[in-house]
Amino acid sequence: MRCVLQATVFLLALWPVGHVIGATDTQMMRSVQGAVVFETQSVPDAVQRPLQLAQNQTDDLQLGFEAHQRGDYRAAFEIWSASAERGDPGAQFFVALLYNNGEGVPQDFSLAFTWFLRAAEQGLPDAQHKVGDYLRRGFGVQIDAAEAAKWYRRAAEQGIAESQYSLAVMLANGEGVAQDYTKSAYWYWRAAEQGYAYAQHNLGRMYFDGQGLNRDWDAAAKWLELSGEQGFLEAQYFLGVLYLGVMDAEDQNIEQDWAKAVHWFRLAGEQGHAEAQKFAGFIYSRGGNGVEADEREGFRWTRLAAEQGLYDAQNILGAMYYRGQGVTQNLVLAYVWRRLSQQETTQEDKISLEVEANLSQEEIALAKETIDDWRKNNPQRAENQWPYYYIYLD
Repeated sequence: MRCVLQATVFLLALWPVGHVIGATDTQMMRSVQGAVVFETQSVPDAVQRPLQLAQNQTDDLQLGFEAHQRGDYRAAFEIWSASAERGDPGAQFFVALLYNNGEGVPQDFSLAFTWFLRAAEQGLPDAQHKVGDYLRRGFGVQIDAAEAAKWYRRAAEQGIAESQYSLAVMLANGEGVAQDYTKSAYWYWRAAEQGYAYAQHNLGRMYFDGQGLNRDWDAAAKWLELSGEQGFLEAQYFLGVLYLGVMDAEDQNIEQDWAKAVHWFRLAGEQGHAEAQKFAGFIYSRGGNGVEADEREGFRWTRLAAEQGLYDAQNILGAMYYRGQGVTQNLVLAYVWRRLSQQETTQEDKISLEVEANLSQEEIALAKETIDDWRKNNPQRAENQWPYYYIYLD
């Protein structure tokens, strides 16, 4: 019996390795290092989506699911545990989830692992994936990357996209397995073909970087856009940067297109990506390349980035207040934001000096108080991911 539940919560983790993939599963390409990829981590999760009932579903599984749906976790545990003890792999999987989540029973990752393993040994692919997660992350069991890779492979071969992706990352990193970029690329492609957004992003990046194979911008754009259309933040941002035209895209034949760039920057910016907000502000402030200038919109996006502590966005915002660009001129706020953009309080810049010369002592005192308050309340700053492309309006 096959019982499928996909309720995994994902966190982003950055892995500094690269890998590439061919156009088909039989046309494999050499893999390379040096590109940024994103990996998912499975963590203790909640039952969030409806159970996809399998053929020959037992009544006990359905009864337990109904109890769980109405919040009677203890009843669900009692129903499922009876079936689990009789060897039902679906029930074993759900008993493991209850221990994993602490629903109806005290949370116990060790017992959760035991039940996931029992279901996995009967061939249940979702359980095999969870066993891989537990072994890789050390949930309730000692970390064993080599054994984790074996379980991921079993689930991957049964079509579980998350396992295909995790296995690809392990192969690329040489984590628990011999490093093998070609095999890694194959599993990334398998996951991407199933619509797995992280894999689509990575695949697009590998086509763009073109290390170890001919660069293919069309393929890169295809996979990045598929990922971005699913809301994957980094794919959206990367597409924006590509179309903005600030990257070295030798031999890529990427046509600068600010309309497309601002489209992707807006999507990423709406998810809170500070640099995407900054670049959206830049495009609207300047206009051109398919985008009509809109200083008010440029100011709005720049302010969003500045409020997250992005140094160059604060610098730009100070210039906007100084010039009245997209906002009513305000010399006090111009001074505040230009000063906030300076990492050392002893640094000076032309606009700050000019503004200070035109402020009263009371205005300077107010500005400095505002600066101190902002720094105290905002100890964490957004980081510039593209420090080579600072944009200054002065």
